Amino acid sequence: MPKKNNKSGLLLSKNLRSLRKLSGLTQERVAEIADISYKYYQSIEGNRHTNLQLKTLDSLADLFGVSTFELIHDSPPNQQVLNTYASKDFPLMKAAEDAPKKKTSRKKKPSP
Repeated sequence: MPKKNNKSGLLLSKNLRSLRKLSGLTQERVAEIADISYKYYQSIEGNRHTNLQLKTLDSLADLFGVSTFELIHDSPPNQQVLNTYASKDFPLMKAAEDAPKKKTSRKKKPSP
């Protein structure tokens, strides 16, 4: 059975990726600031998670300083959003600067 066309999901994926790259942040950092798991954010940005809750969309839109509508529609960011990114004065960057970075602990392999 062919996959159903998920235009909104594709647009969401494209828009999230564009906004994240404009902000200069990694997927891991966006997920950390949004307080969602890295794998979950990765699945959203990769268009592999189709049953998103509205509060997740709202949260991501707020972090990037855009409306939820702008996240799921095919329209370029408005000039105000672009100017905001250029000045680095947007909610996500402020949250990124204020939020403490989580330390990742990697288990060391025992020496033979």
